[in-house]
Amino acid sequence: MNTNKPPYNALQVINSLGVGGAETYVVRLANRLDREKFRVWIACGEPLTVAADLRPDVGVILLEKEAIRLGRPLHWRHILTFYQLVRRLNIDVVHTHLQAASYFARVGGKLAGRPVVYSSTGPPEFAGAPVWLETHIWPLRKVTYNLVDRFLAGGQEAIPWMQQRRMPLSKVRAIPYGVDLEEFSPHPELIQEVRSQIGLPPGAQVLGVISRLSPLKRVDYAIRLLAAVRQHTAHAHLVIAGDGPLRGELEALAEDLGVTEYTHFLGFRNDVPRVAQCYDLYLFPQESGIIGSATLEAMGCGKPVIILSRDNTEAAIEKGTVLEGENGHILVMERLGEAAECLATLLQQPERLASMGRHSRELAETKWDLNRSVRAVEAIYEELVTRKQH
Repeated sequence: MNTNKPPYNALQVINSLGVGGAETYVVRLANRLDREKFRVWIACGEPLTVAADLRPDVGVILLEKEAIRLGRPLHWRHILTFYQLVRRLNIDVVHTHLQAASYFARVGGKLAGRPVVYSSTGPPEFAGAPVWLETHIWPLRKVTYNLVDRFLAGGQEAIPWMQQRRMPLSKVRAIPYGVDLEEFSPHPELIQEVRSQIGLPPGAQVLGVISRLSPLKRVDYAIRLLAAVRQHTAHAHLVIAGDGPLRGELEALAEDLGVTEYTHFLGFRNDVPRVAQCYDLYLFPQESGIIGSATLEAMGCGKPVIILSRDNTEAAIEKGTVLEGENGHILVMERLGEAAECLATLLQQPERLASMGRHSRELAETKWDLNRSVRAVEAIYEELVTRKQH
């Protein structure tokens, strides 16, 4: 262990550096950690899509997929992989992200005598887990959770869920993921230019989604809502930035609902801060009850946010972020007609949209500033490292 003064060695462990909210957060955290205090490595599997955004002084260690995924059979030898990695790089603190990548890493890190931090995104980590995994692996979580020195929740709203998963509350700290408020900021001068490039007609009322097109993300909610909104206003369009395995299915849904012409699939974009400028409203369809990083980015861009939940139970956890009627609305898909009427009315009120957008930006600055988040993580690292040294 580095027993001298900083910089200390921090290892981030995650499934991959593909396109995703947690992956993007790890890149931003690695880039923003104070280099006078920390040297940074990331251990992960493929793909490495967002690794291109890393600072050149961040080391990337590519792992075998079995080391960061809970597959069948389990490859317990990768506990040794992480133990050796931590010892070889003289790591001072191990920070794991997402459930699958965390099992072997937190055991290996603890065996090497290093403090372990675990950031959880909440229910999305456990969605779609196979029966054998739920039966044979999740029961081990209580044991491995005891190896964790600090659990980081993405906000106060996630803590009740973490308590249900038996993460010791005495070790939980709420540190919002945060958004880069310089990169994601309002630029009204770009609105018409971006709309023209996308092919939106003059006078379009634009609903926006930024998401991976996968089952958990429920982008179908947005398409169904668009079809319902267009029964009230003929100017509504939906712009979807993102790609994934459900794209074909979602395109077919748009065709079935008669809104193909008004649904714009942009695919993966590396200019999301620019694309988001063209939205009148940002839609966050969800089933997880945990705020998405793209939602925070839309708030940073000064956009009203609409949470689309299946029912009131799922919507409740978002109330700390979306203040009903102030910077957005929480709409329930079980009452699609009411939701559509609400949005259609809002789209006809540009002054109210602008006011809600300003409130979104204010909330982002107050609660979701990435710099504040990174400083809080640094304080956790320093606390754990110095405590271990003594």
